[in-house]
Parts: sequence; structure tokens; C-alpha cells
Amino acid sequence: MPTRRMIDLMLATGALALLPAIVGPRWWPVWVSVTAFALGAMVLDWLLVPRKSAVHLELHSAEQLYVGERSEASCRITVQRRRVPLVGLLRVDLSDRLLAIADIPLRLSSAGETAVLPLCATSRGPARIEAVWLRCEGPLRLTQRYIEFPVARELLVVPNVALVRRNALQFMSGRQATAGMKVERYPGDGSVFDSAREYRHGDDPRCIDWKVTARHTRLAVREYKAERNQQIILAVDTGLLMGEPLEGLPRLDHAIHLAMLLTELGIRAGDRVGVAAFGQSLTRWVSPRGGVASIRPVSLVLGELEYSRDETNYTLSLTMLMQELRRRSLVVVLTEFIDPVTAELMVENVQHLAKRHVVIFVAFQDPKLHANVRAFPSSIIDVNRAVVADTLLVERRAVFKHLERAGVHCVSSTPDSAGIDVIQRYLKIKRRELI
Repeated sequence: MPTRRMIDLMLATGALALLPAIVGPRWWPVWVSVTAFALGAMVLDWLLVPRKSAVHLELHSAEQLYVGERSEASCRITVQRRRVPLVGLLRVDLSDRLLAIADIPLRLSSAGETAVLPLCATSRGPARIEAVWLRCEGPLRLTQRYIEFPVARELLVVPNVALVRRNALQFMSGRQATAGMKVERYPGDGSVFDSAREYRHGDDPRCIDWKVTARHTRLAVREYKAERNQQIILAVDTGLLMGEPLEGLPRLDHAIHLAMLLTELGIRAGDRVGVAAFGQSLTRWVSPRGGVASIRPVSLVLGELEYSRDETNYTLSLTMLMQELRRRSLVVVLTEFIDPVTAELMVENVQHLAKRHVVIFVAFQDPKLHANVRAFPSSIIDVNRAVVADTLLVERRAVFKHLERAGVHCVSSTPDSAGIDVIQRYLKIKRRELI
């Protein structure tokens, strides 16, 4: 194909053809010479543009990508028998799960050049680098050729396990996170008797064991430890609203990351963790299991949860969940709702669940709603947007207050801070031994 420079050159030679008609016939040889020179330059440039057989492409990328986290792939292009670098432009065709990449300029030569392709996945599942396109220009930049390399490189987008592990290590470094893993030396922590020791100054007098004191004729106090082997059920909603994007990722992926973080901390704290995925019904059930070896299987189950286009049936789903629970448990419900009218059945069934179990209700907060409320209005549209956003926030707070009055522990935070808030609530419940 001709380049913009070639088109400008042909337009200039076309304008030069007017000189013989305006000035005189003696300008015909000049116009013919310039036109022949332009055509000769175009043909020469076309002959020097690299063919597909002379271009070698190597693509290197990881087989797995973490959803929401940027990764890189490298594409090395080498042109045979080309000492003088040529100008090239690289374009990549990606599947829908990957964000588009801007065109990358290159210098093509026999020495080769490596282009870095930034990859970022917006949802879990299979993804693909479908094809790589290369636009080559000739040395005179008068002609260009488009070369397609059908790559069809398959990638798998998985939950962001690296982020979950970093957050888990951060929380495990605290003293509260070890409740149940070792004996607590702080008065009032735990209710399970561990041992008796001699009284020291500063110990709680209520912990004095008078029978041991009478037997040894010295003051002795009881030491307690936090209860272990409790059940934590991660109830993840996979319905229609959980597929809506929030800060670049579907709400379901944010919920999976939070659930994986709770799995890591809960199992390492000595508790047993199970998974319940629900939509129109209870679609996935994994019985609670403990031990560090259970972290990976539970995380794999969470990573395999699929997006659904169906509305959530809270009545059927939570009823089936209560039938599976044989003992009192901590149930973490990760879901989403729009307004109090559509949330009536959800509130009713969550309240029924809270009568027998300890429930943490988690719904992610959209930062854009607060931004619209606080933004200075510059038009009537901004005013309307602020009114609608404030109405939604008021209605959400009403739903949370209704649940809190029923004894449900509610958490409404942005995806970045939801993990911290839920884990603090979990540790508080564990220290108070409410389960």
C-alpha cells in the first residue's frame, strides 16, 4: 500500500502537470521526468519492503495471568539481510478478556528488536493472543506492507493468588491472627482451659484457681487458649449482579479474592473452611476442611466459580445452605443488591440464617457513588447524578441497619479495604468466641 508520503508526492506531480498548460509546452519534459522519477522511487521502495518470508517472529508469554494484575509478554522480530533499520509498527489482536494494546513502534533490522506487550485481564477464564500484525515501511517510506502472524496463543486467567498471599502474610504477622494457634497469655482471651501456673503480679484475680491454690498452698491462676476447629463457610453469590464491573473487575472476582484471603487465614488459625456458591440455587458445596494442605483445594474451587446471567434466588439458596450446616458456624455472605425493594427476600433469609449461625454480610461499596455526591455540580445533569447517587447510598445504609438490628455483622467497604475490614471482624468474633 502507498504511504501518506507517496500520496503527497503523487499530488505534487499532478500539480506539476499544470505547468505545460499554463506556462508553455517546454515544461512537458520536466513533468514527465519528475513523474517517472516518482514512479521509479515507488517501485524501488516496494521492492525493498521486507516480505513475510524474511520476517521471523518469536512470542514469549506466561501460560497463566492473574486477573486484574498487569503482566508482560515479549515479541522479538528479526528481518533477514537487513542492515539498515526500517520503520515498523506492531499491533496485537487479543480476545475479549484482555485489554487492548496500543500500537508499538519498532526499528526492524537483522539484529532484531524486542517489543514488550502489556497484558491485563478483566475477567477469569480462557484468553488468547489471536494474531500479531506488523506494518513495514520501505527505506524511502513511500510504500508499506501489512504482515499477519496468526499466533493463537492460549492463556488462562486465574484469581490473583499473589495478591491474596501478600495480604495473608501481612495479617498473619499480627498477634490477633494467631488466636487458636498458640496459648494466649492475655487475661480474658479464650475460654478453653490449658494449664495452671503460679500467680504473678498483674494477673487477673478472677483467673485464680482456688482448688489448685489450696492443694499447693500458693496462689495459682488458670491459663486459657482460644477455641480451635471452628467452621467458616464462605457463601459466594454468583448471580447477575456479581458480574457487574467494579474498579476494573467483576464483583465476583473481588469476592473470590476476599474469600481466598479468609481461607488462608482461617485454616492457618486452626479453623475449618468450606465453600458455598449460590445463584438460582446452591450450585457448589464444599464441606469444611482444615489443615494447611486444604488451602490449595479450597482456593481452586473458588477460582473455578463461573459467572452467571441469572438472578439470585436467596430463598432457595440459603435454605439449601442451612440444610447442609450441621453445627453452628461463621457464615460469610458475599453478595450484592440494588435497593431495599429487591433486597427484601435477601434480608429476610439472611436474618433467618443469623438465628442459628454467626453471619458476616459483605457488599462492596462503589467509590463512584461517593464521588458523584461530593463532586461540585457544573450542570443540571451533575445535580441529577448526585441526587440519584445519594438516594442509593441512603437506601443501602437502611438495608445494613436492618440487618445489624437482627444481629448480622455488616461490612460495606471498597474492594481495596474490604479484606482488612472483614478480617478484623472475623478476628473480633474469634476472640470473643461468638461462634
